[in-house]
Amino acid sequence: MRRLVLDKPWAIIVAAALVAFGYWALQTRQQDHTVRAAFSSAVSVVPGLDVQIDGVDVGKVQKVQYQDGQALVDLGISDPDAWPLPRGTKAEIRFGTTIGNGTRNVALTPGPTNAPPIPEDGIITRADTTTPVEFDEVFNTLSAKTRSRLRAAMQGAEESTKNREDEIKAALRHAPGALDATNDVLADLLADGTALKALIRNGDRVTETLGQRQEIVSNLVSAASGTFDAFGRRTNRITQSLDRFAPMLKDVDGTLARANGSLDKVDTLMQTIRPGAQELPSLAKTAGPALVRLQDVAPTAVTTLKTVRNTAPRLSTLLDTATPFMKPTSEALSGLAPVVRCIRNYTPEIAAWTQTWGGFTKNYDNTSHYVRIKLKEGITSANGLVPPAEFLKNIPGTDNRYAMPRPPGLNAGSPWFDSECGVTKDALDPSKDPEKR
Repeated sequence: MRRLVLDKPWAIIVAAALVAFGYWALQTRQQDHTVRAAFSSAVSVVPGLDVQIDGVDVGKVQKVQYQDGQALVDLGISDPDAWPLPRGTKAEIRFGTTIGNGTRNVALTPGPTNAPPIPEDGIITRADTTTPVEFDEVFNTLSAKTRSRLRAAMQGAEESTKNREDEIKAALRHAPGALDATNDVLADLLADGTALKALIRNGDRVTETLGQRQEIVSNLVSAASGTFDAFGRRTNRITQSLDRFAPMLKDVDGTLARANGSLDKVDTLMQTIRPGAQELPSLAKTAGPALVRLQDVAPTAVTTLKTVRNTAPRLSTLLDTATPFMKPTSEALSGLAPVVRCIRNYTPEIAAWTQTWGGFTKNYDNTSHYVRIKLKEGITSANGLVPPAEFLKNIPGTDNRYAMPRPPGLNAGSPWFDSECGVTKDALDPSKDPEKR
């Protein structure tokens, strides 16, 4: 035996590998019960992968096949405590590790305990399954045209901030105080919800009107910028004027006291205007609601003016610092608008991708959150058990095996297209791949 091992070691190694592979194949196929789950796709899902409930292995994946535009995955259940599965059970394909794109597992979430059981070879429909968002879907979100626009927007932002480090630092130093002042102003406005709603509705109409007169508004903003700049330079003088206003009110009070002797003449005047005063009730009916609203808003307006007065120096400094950025910022935001519009189309895919990764660390114990990782060795889909081409070829009867760029809604079987973002029906035709051209 020793001579056989020394003379033919590779034969012993091959025999051991065959025994291990046979044991693995036997374990992946000998399951007590089977249930099928329908997914929109099953990338890197192969027989032998784990089936888990609450992170505990309860079976193995037995078979994967594509039928009627969806992936049917046979799940073998060997744990007697996990069978039968109640109706309403949900299935989710998860990444095995954070860097193991080729290693997956299927996580089951049992339905209500009082629900009827799923029969042998029953199906968990796509309504109760979750297919993860793949990396290539994220990378292909932006078409070549969108990437070009994004690059232009980023270059515009770079030009807007180049050689302006000192100005940006100054703006950041004054930003906390300005934000606090803005918070005080908004708090005063929120004190009266009804008035604020009316203000928002009127503001919406004003904004729509201003949008139709963009050129005029642009000139007005430039003039207002100069006005605020001059106002900021004279803040101290304005404060001194307000301080002198109080003594002036005392002088007015003395003047009114001296006017008391003239009331007889005023009485004569009132008799003269009496006929006109009789018509005032009809006017009061119209002016009454406006006066009531003014009475409600007046305290809030006074408080707001006091807040504006106290924060005028900081707002002036902020406006002085922000004025040079207005034109470059407007150009950068104008270039960014088409990019944001195209990204918005993929909001469901981005949210699903975030949810997939967020669920990776959702488990926790009495101490903190933890990640459950299972290391594997041997043949996997990453080193050739299932050729990558099998996942890329267009299988008859399906409509979602190829897309470049990938249109929104393709995972759900309802793709829609946006020609302005470069996503048309040509994206589903391999012969019209934009990257090849």
